[in-house]
Amino acid sequence: MAGYDIGKFNDIIVFYQNQYCTGRNDEILNYSWTCFERDGITWYINSIKSIIVSKPQPPAGCVWLFDDHCLLGNKIEVCQDVADINAAPYLFGNKISSYIAGPGVQGVFVYDEVNFVKPFTAAKEFYGMYGKAINKNIKSLKIVK
Repeated sequence: MAGYDIGKFNDIIVFYQNQYCTGRNDEILNYSWTCFERDGITWYINSIKSIIVSKPQPPAGCVWLFDDHCLLGNKIEVCQDVADINAAPYLFGNKISSYIAGPGVQGVFVYDEVNFVKPFTAAKEFYGMYGKAINKNIKSLKIVK
């Protein structure tokens, strides 16, 4: 990559360390940068591994769960604690690869067992679980408001 144009998007989140939107997101950019070399930032060239454009936002107090990395693919909305994400009405366990929380959510505890056993993380956002034990293995979750 030698540059980018934001175009119709509000911003992009750039990941330098890993593909699949994992690792530290080093920058949230809200401007176009059409030529890295001309602008003297050649270290950007071939360094960007994955991006998210115009991060969506769930309603207040809710969390969106996605079945792909970088907030892609199918999603469901959860606004309360769920003891078994595989049970009706969700039927979405063993599919979750990323999630994002809406306003008013302080964090999300995700568990690899039903009924809130064995917490894995309490992050508010998790853009890519590729290579992690929790990838497509979330069975319950608690929303901290």
